[in-house]
Amino acid sequence: MFEEAKEVKKITMANAAAKNKGVALKAKSKKKKLVEEDDDENDDEEEDKEDGNVSYCLMAKTRKVMLPSNPPSSDDESSGTSSSDDEDMFKGFSKKAMLHVSKLMKALKAKEKTLKRQEDLLILEKEKCLALESQLELEKEKVASLTMHPFPRMTMLL
Repeated sequence: MFEEAKEVKKITMANAAAKNKGVALKAKSKKKKLVEEDDDENDDEEEDKEDGNVSYCLMAKTRKVMLPSNPPSSDDESSGTSSSDDEDMFKGFSKKAMLHVSKLMKALKAKEKTLKRQEDLLILEKEKCLALESQLELEKEKVASLTMHPFPRMTMLL
């Protein structure tokens, strides 16, 4: 692990020096699958070392966000502990971050309000649509009943 960090530092320093000199560098890399078999891993590492192409994964191997170990079982418990959870969550935030979170929360509340209004309007439109469909059915029945019975002939008396 320490050797990998040294190698990354060397590459970074070489790139920085090359930028200052105006030299462009192009790194050759062998395309690899994201998930490799364990027995193929050693062979690939040896091939890369022979070619001079060594790749490093700089991703963290542990979780960045800690999940709660015991989630609350009911709403009563969560309402009692939510304020302390919020305090714990916001404890590490800077003032700038808190202002940003506050701004985002206001925007979220505005979006929720808009969504609620749109939901109410959608319900009203659906009710209107159902009423119009029932009226259309009645009109269709009237038309069908009128077309089934022919009009009586009007004879002219002269």
